[in-house]
Parts: sequence; structure tokens; C-alpha cells
Amino acid sequence: MKLLIIAYQFCPRGQVGTRRWSKFAKYLAQKGHEVHVICAKYPSKDKVNWCADVENNSNIIIHRIDGNFPTSLLSAKRTFKIKLLERLRKHSTHYLDIAQQWGKTLVPFATQLIEKEQIKNIIVTAAPFTPMIYAAQIKEKLPHLNLIFDMRDPWNFYLKGEIPAFDRWRKKVAYQSEQMAYKQADVVLFVSDLFKKEYTERHPTLSHKFEVVHNGFDVDDFKKVVNSPQSNFKMVYLGSLMSERVEALIDLNKAIHELNDDFINKNLIIDLYSHNFVRPELGNEALQATFDRHFQLQKTVAVSEVPNVLAKYEYCLTINAKAHANAFGVKTFDYMGLNKKIVLIAPEGDLPKVLRNSNQYVANYRIAELKAVLIQMKEDSINKIQITSKEYKQFELNTLTEKVSQFFK
Repeated sequence: MKLLIIAYQFCPRGQVGTRRWSKFAKYLAQKGHEVHVICAKYPSKDKVNWCADVENNSNIIIHRIDGNFPTSLLSAKRTFKIKLLERLRKHSTHYLDIAQQWGKTLVPFATQLIEKEQIKNIIVTAAPFTPMIYAAQIKEKLPHLNLIFDMRDPWNFYLKGEIPAFDRWRKKVAYQSEQMAYKQADVVLFVSDLFKKEYTERHPTLSHKFEVVHNGFDVDDFKKVVNSPQSNFKMVYLGSLMSERVEALIDLNKAIHELNDDFINKNLIIDLYSHNFVRPELGNEALQATFDRHFQLQKTVAVSEVPNVLAKYEYCLTINAKAHANAFGVKTFDYMGLNKKIVLIAPEGDLPKVLRNSNQYVANYRIAELKAVLIQMKEDSINKIQITSKEYKQFELNTLTEKVSQFFK
């Protein structure tokens, strides 16, 4: 079967948002499908990328076309000029997202490709979200298509700025655009049950099209990893650390400080592999000293090295910001793939339920809960308790690809 994935961001572009459909493309190709991908051109290869999953594969054909957005503004080096130009774009030609002007290139190219290759199944992965609009326009012209939208995040999450009235208008346009696009879609996929529930309330008349396919882990990523059980009471965090997640570190630090436990004080090291961590200024000398002693920033590593890094630690930390209870962090699945002990700080949602069912270490942002988790971690480390879970089988990407395939026609 021939398939088309429309992903504005794809290899050589990195960022965690490119992982999901790079992995699905890989497994779909392994199952014999011919996978076409249309993405925006990108001038360089990001350090963190999933190109190894999709390049040099005769069953994966990547079509890179003009993204109708200045790639210079996507640079990781956030100079004043780049920030200014990006801000101007967000308030003019690209007020919805960076793919807003892509339709003038995407629609004719995709239409021609679909007709030439006789493709029926189209998957659009979002964010960015405006490609859903253009795919819906294509389906209006070619109604036989089976159109699948894949929602990794809520659109409203990206529509936050400094002008409340403008943001309210943008969110209204986004809602109307979603409504129009979803009417043309055959299936809309979400990455968690809570996310699906949120959108069922947002679009109740279209909820019969909504399904859930979680993110997952790729067993191939761990085949060469020596993953012997650890009891070193060291913890690792990999990923973005915007200010909302740093709040969890601050609360964890407060719990460590208030416990003042000799074993924890002497042994607990939390290594942070993050490109955007800014060490917080706590305004309290004693709390700051505790933070600086336990939390250490490390250099980010290539995707291929992540499993080897994780294997060195006894505990792996994942964080959901308070405002994002429906998040199901991708790195959590790497932790699952290595059968690691997982520590989660998050508001109630799907991920806490899954990890509690697996006897993992879960706490809300309450200090008392964090203290209890730290004490349990200490006891399990001293007693060399190892945790494995059959629950994780459902999150293997090969299994999830089978679920995605059920929606093809």
C-alpha cells in the first residue's frame, strides 16, 4: 500500500515532534508499505534527529519542498534580530503557525503526487496545524481519500502571546479551522485519552472520529545497550526544561531540603541533559545550596547515545507541567524501553495512571508527596529493588504501528 505523510517538520529537521512519524514511517516501511513524506526544506541537520530511522530506505521517499517560511528564523541561536523577525511574522503572515503560508506550495505538489502515485491514505501530523487545513482542501477535490489527522498537542498551546485580544481572535480562527478540517477527516488521532477527552468537549459533534494512539518506544534503539540493573541512587532527566517544568525541580529540591536525610544528601545526584535549562535563583541561600549540590547540568547528547546514557542511572525523571496534565512525554518511553525506575512529577492524568499501575514513583507537585517518593526511592535503592512491567508492552512502536494501520483503507 502507498501512504502519504504530510509533516512540515521532518528529517533533517530534529526536535522531538519529528520522532513520532519518523518511527511510524520506519515500521510501516518494514511492513511493506511505500511511504511518501512531504515536508518543508531545512538547510541543515539538527544534532537531535531521527534521520537514521528514515534515510537510506527504499520504501521511504521524502519530498522536501519550499516551506514558505524563512529557515533562518528556525535557528537554535536566538539572536535579538531573529526574535524580532519571528515576532513580526507571528503577528502578521504567520499568526497561526509557521506552516500558514505552506498551502500555496503544498496543495499543488501533494495533489499531483497523490494522483501520480494513486495514493489513498493521507496522514497529517500536527503541530504545526495549518497543514490540516490544506489537506482538507485537497480532500474536497479528491473525496475518495482516507484522511487521518494526528494531533500531538492542542493548537491553543501554541497561541500564547502578549496581546490578549489578538490571542483570543487567533484561538477563534484556530477553532474554526479545526472544525472545518475535522469535518473532512475520516479519523483524528490523539496521543492520550485525556487529550481526546479535551477535544471531545471542544468538538462534540465530531467526536465519533476521534481515536487514541499513544507514543511509544522502539525496541531497536536498545538492542546494543548494556543495561545492567543500577543501585547508585543517581537520577537523570533528558529533554526540554522550560520554566513550567523547572517549577517541579524547585519543589523536588524543597522536599530534599526539608527531609535532610543523610543517605539522600550524600548520594542523590540528578543530572539534567537539557538544551534550555536556566538554573533558578531561589532567593534562599540554604535552598540554593541544596539545589546546586544535587542538580547538575550535563551536555546534550545525540539521539543514538541516549540509551547508553540512560543505562548508567538507577532512576529516570519525567515532568508534566501543571498546565499540561494530558502530556505523555516521549522520553518516558525511552525509560520504559530500558525497564528503568521512573519518577514522575505531574498533575493527575493518563501518564500517572499508567506509571502507578506499574508500581513506579509518582507525585503531584505537593511537597509531602515528593518526600514520600524520595523515601521510597531510598529504600528501594538500599534494598536493590528492581521494577519491570508488562504494562509497557502496549507501548512498543511495532504494536502501535499495527494500531495505526487499522485506520487505513
